Amino acid sequence: MARLVIPNSNLVIIGAWNPAIITPVWLRQQFPDLLAGDQYQAEFIAGPAVSVRFTINDVQIDPSNGRLVLSCAVDDQAKFEFLPRLATAISERLPHTPVAAVGFNFVFEAAQGEPLAVDRFLDERGQDEFYANLGLTSRVGRQVTHSFALPQSTLNLTYEYKPERTTLMFNFHNNVTNGQQVRDALARFAGVLTEARRLSDAIDPVNNR
Repeated sequence: MARLVIPNSNLVIIGAWNPAIITPVWLRQQFPDLLAGDQYQAEFIAGPAVSVRFTINDVQIDPSNGRLVLSCAVDDQAKFEFLPRLATAISERLPHTPVAAVGFNFVFEAAQGEPLAVDRFLDERGQDEFYANLGLTSRVGRQVTHSFALPQSTLNLTYEYKPERTTLMFNFHNNVTNGQQVRDALARFAGVLTEARRLSDAIDPVNNR
């Protein structure tokens, strides 16, 4: 059965977030019941634009570069399910922040060494022969993405095949234009996670032999 990799999964709200406001001190002042304690860690993340991510009680918060990203530093189901609650509180406290989308990203690791149920529809041997004729014979990985229109979101399902593991990445993308739509999307987090688990179980070979 595919395993949810919580530290690699996250919740993202695209918007004009101000990292000068969303700081560890501000968060603890605004939400003492949600983020108790006075200890936090901060780290700079390199990239096209440098961002700062801080961790409070094993919850990682990155409000940089037009994205509010919440994730877990540890593999803890309860903390992961807490993320939409914190995101909702931030959205309610900053209701005038321009927003564009809410994304839920769930990463699953499939059973090692076993083909996925969907693999029988992918002509990998034919692809290998095609590339071999082009002189490309040392393929070390591949990605396949399928996108689906759902009633309330778009699902982008990416399969990443590497020699050491096969990963299923579920991206549920919700277009939003205001704070209420953000909170409506966040309220669906638990149900969307349940759906991602259902889909990963159906794709996983353990349940399809």
